[in-house]
Amino acid sequence: MPFFLGSCEQQEHIRPYPLELPEIVMVVGKYLSPTDVTTCLRVCHLWYHVLVPRIWSNIEFLNSGASRLPLRIGPAYSSLVRRVYVQNHDRGEVFFPNLNNLVLSRVLDGSKATADMVHRHRHTLMGLSTEQSLSTEFLDAIIGCQKLRVLYAWKAPLPECSDQLTRMYEKVWSRLDTLGLAGPWFDQASSITDLMNQSLPSSNIQELTIVGTSFDSTHVQDCHLWLIKRCNLIHLRWFTGSPGSDRERGPMYFLARELRQSADCRWMRRLEFLDLPQQSFQLKDFSKVVEWIPRLVGLCLPGSEFGLDAWTTLKGLSPRHLTTLRVLKLHNCKNLPGPAIQSILCSMPKLEVFKGYEIWTSDILAEDNPWVCRDLKKLRLRFIFAGPIPTQAMVLSRLSELVKLESLNMYMSGELLFTLSAGEVGLDSLRTLGRLRSFVGGFSGWESVWGEAEARWVQVNWPKLQKLVQVDMTDETKDILENDCKIKIVERYSDD
Repeated sequence: MPFFLGSCEQQEHIRPYPLELPEIVMVVGKYLSPTDVTTCLRVCHLWYHVLVPRIWSNIEFLNSGASRLPLRIGPAYSSLVRRVYVQNHDRGEVFFPNLNNLVLSRVLDGSKATADMVHRHRHTLMGLSTEQSLSTEFLDAIIGCQKLRVLYAWKAPLPECSDQLTRMYEKVWSRLDTLGLAGPWFDQASSITDLMNQSLPSSNIQELTIVGTSFDSTHVQDCHLWLIKRCNLIHLRWFTGSPGSDRERGPMYFLARELRQSADCRWMRRLEFLDLPQQSFQLKDFSKVVEWIPRLVGLCLPGSEFGLDAWTTLKGLSPRHLTTLRVLKLHNCKNLPGPAIQSILCSMPKLEVFKGYEIWTSDILAEDNPWVCRDLKKLRLRFIFAGPIPTQAMVLSRLSELVKLESLNMYMSGELLFTLSAGEVGLDSLRTLGRLRSFVGGFSGWESVWGEAEARWVQVNWPKLQKLVQVDMTDETKDILENDCKIKIVERYSDD
């Protein structure tokens, strides 16, 4: 069905201001499927040339029936495609002359067609992510991609291709900026050991992701560390468990051990982002590692028990960390009391992203000090406790000052109500958050159900909102938000 755009004057009953071009693209995109070549755009010539590249830049091949797939994409459209996502589907001879990014999800191992697809796009591909085991043909195709700078290979080469590891290091890894590898790469102990024993140059990799298992041996962890040391890292994401029953001998332990034993750890001083989930750690290791990294701007410990001792250690190491950290993500904060959360928000002025989950106490504002993190763009506070919130008005008052917020996730199992019925301590106190794009509620109960008043309030006060998650509402309210405001409604929350 054709989609019509009226004049700005005709839109005034929906928006109190004229639509800007990016918003028009967003609105039109909700009505158009990029796989539907018969869609008619009845817009002016200028808008057409802005909209079409946006619609066709990213397409998906899903295993959902041929009727959903573009059976014939002509040259006028194929040249616009920049990213392709393939899921469980063999597309044969498709070719996109300007393809930059290819994602191969759940493709059958040993599929010659996927290797051929990579080979056809070898002159333009800059990013590749694959969940397919790497056959000799697939490895050769990857090596032939001279512009490749980003590679996520979540399965290792097939056993008969293990001798290709050195060639991959020399021909591909050496020119990458970003690399992601999963555990199977390091299960081939003999191949990795052979590689470690060779005199190979360091790579230019600045962002490295290693996904291990909860049973990685000390030898496997040493293999991880060998690769880490051969990179020019700025961002390290090291997902692995501790060997055996010792939960504290994970990545933090191995980094601290390296600092204690190695004469040259200059590579670690270049780090800016450190992401070490799925492990516990000793304070002495944590202190050693963080103190050694002067440029640290991002610290993510989502799988660790970050308690009061860890926060006290971080705060006492050096004032520079409190004034330079922009990203702090914590998961298990059950040992971190409310005043410590308040202390974080009151002492880190550059903070742009903060996530704190499983906070068990409600005394976040035990001390009436102002939050200095006025640059916050993403805030997630997930409280778990029973009973009323004595400082709910103060919590909302602090939130209202974070005018740069784009994503807000506030789960409080108490009486904090993000509705209009709560008066000045409810939803209306957050009218200053006009930049908000995503809001996660997580509250429930008959008093928390949104009606038409809340929907119209969002329309006026949160004009940039694109997604509402886990908010109870009536069917009529959902219809207003989805159809009038073009907001995506998500019933269940998942971390992103």
